[in-house]
Amino acid sequence: MATLIPARNGCLSRMTGGEKRFSERLEQKLEDDYLIWYDVPIGLKQRRPDFVVFHPHRGMLVLEVKDWKADTIAHAELAHGRRADEIAVLYRYNWQGERLRAAFEKVNLACNMASSDSGKRALFMIRDAVKLVSIHSSKGLEFPLVVIPWLGLLPKPGEEESHEARLLYVAMTRATERLLLTHHADSLFSRRIRESINEVQGQLAQA
Repeated sequence: MATLIPARNGCLSRMTGGEKRFSERLEQKLEDDYLIWYDVPIGLKQRRPDFVVFHPHRGMLVLEVKDWKADTIAHAELAHGRRADEIAVLYRYNWQGERLRAAFEKVNLACNMASSDSGKRALFMIRDAVKLVSIHSSKGLEFPLVVIPWLGLLPKPGEEESHEARLLYVAMTRATERLLLTHHADSLFSRRIRESINEVQGQLAQA
């Protein structure tokens, strides 16, 4: 087990959710002779990367952890020239839609929400706004960039797996250019998608 400096209890209050999970994995997965510094100033400019990993024989690795959430993804895309109305965030449950809208409003990022067919018709009345659309309402729509958060919650326990898989397939195929899937925990669907990607990458490497 690697050594984190300072100890986790001393820096948890300063860590983001992603940094907490990543630091735990670094500690558990790396061997005893690894040292990991969190938020330490390095270099002439005293920059503070999230993690510096050091091994006496293998060298040093500087790591930055990004908490990629729907609103931060949208901000990054807008910064690179994509129009807001080209971005759609698809959600499975109503509470997710409300949480997304609150997150977008908190960072003053315009959004337009549709959780029903009537709301879907009003989606395109407002330009320069990210679309928040329930997966059920997304059928028949297409967007250059589609973000599907909370993949780790699918399929929900008790829900029919085949039905949930069909819904996810509909959501994924709404993207015409880019599809981004995010999850904070593993699930049946996140594992299957990751295994499929790894399999394709392996086949391409052998080609």
